[in-house]
Amino acid sequence: MRPIRIALAQLNMVLGNFETNKKKILSAIEEASEKEADIIAFPELALCGYPPEDLLLQLEFTEKSRKTLLEITEQSSKYPLIILLGYPERKDDTYNSCAVIYRGKIYDSYQKIFLPNYGVFDEKRYFSPGSLIPVYETNDYKFGVGICED
Repeated sequence: MRPIRIALAQLNMVLGNFETNKKKILSAIEEASEKEADIIAFPELALCGYPPEDLLLQLEFTEKSRKTLLEITEQSSKYPLIILLGYPERKDDTYNSCAVIYRGKIYDSYQKIFLPNYGVFDEKRYFSPGSLIPVYETNDYKFGVGICED
């Protein structure tokens, strides 16, 4: 088994500015690909900025998040690396999620399980907890995803 090369994208995201954040994310993906990374991991809620708090209560905000996620996914199809991208996901409930993206396709979305609710954190107000801890497998390795306290 060959070593895995992982890029960590610690970026200064702009809360609620999806276009600016998209540019930063795509630039980091391109740089990681040039450096032959196998995986690039972005921070929790990188797509929208952290902490989004009451913005999550606006349907327009989570719809814009989904639209931007799909744009990034489509534009990432030319890069041969797995992308782990934090974003707010609205399904039946709202989740603090991480998209698992490869070659222009979202393979899965991991939902954060342990939601902090102390001090400055009030995540149970905005998010529902996930319930699954999947293991992802490629031809070369297996990996899992965790967000914050997971």
